Amino acid sequence: MQPLSNLSPQPEQSIDIHEQLSKFLKHWKWIVLSVLVAMVGAYFIIRYSVPQYGMSTTILIKDDKKDESELGVFSDLGIFSGKNNIENETAILSSRTLSQNVIKQLGFNVSYFVEGRIISPESYKNSPVKILFVEVNEALFTKDTSFIISPISDNQFELSDILKDHTRKFAFGQKIACSLGTFMVMKSTNHVQDEDVTVRINSVEAKAAQ
Repeated sequence: MQPLSNLSPQPEQSIDIHEQLSKFLKHWKWIVLSVLVAMVGAYFIIRYSVPQYGMSTTILIKDDKKDESELGVFSDLGIFSGKNNIENETAILSSRTLSQNVIKQLGFNVSYFVEGRIISPESYKNSPVKILFVEVNEALFTKDTSFIISPISDNQFELSDILKDHTRKFAFGQKIACSLGTFMVMKSTNHVQDEDVTVRINSVEAKAAQ
């Protein structure tokens, strides 16, 4: 065994920074290319990703309090129970019928898509045109249909089916009668000429199931 007096501390190994950097700089072309590809990929993800909207709310459910002395017998049978009242209200709030009524009133079954070079994103608030229904038929809420609006001037547009086999000219604000009802095509503040807009109308039942 070697005496402790003969032990000497080992010299610390120094790190040559220039040597380490030179190893990476040999592949500087690949590093720059990787950074550029990452930046381009991030741009396209931000530019063409479909935005997701969420919402939340707080609802106060009124619970009618009953006199336990009068309804104590019925509460054992599950009748006139405050808990059941709350469960019933919760079931009504989460029912599909309520969702369908909200979609009808707010027109959420009508979507607008602006044709782009790569994809055709949905224009939630920035659609160049808007559909305004004057008279509504039940088919508006039960059928799925699509058509294309192609502005040709500041006052006129072409209305065609999704395959553009049948095309007719109309004026903005003109009443148009069809199986869905009577509607008008109105220009919005984001109106851009020569920008086709695809209008998709989904059944309320299918929209509520999404």
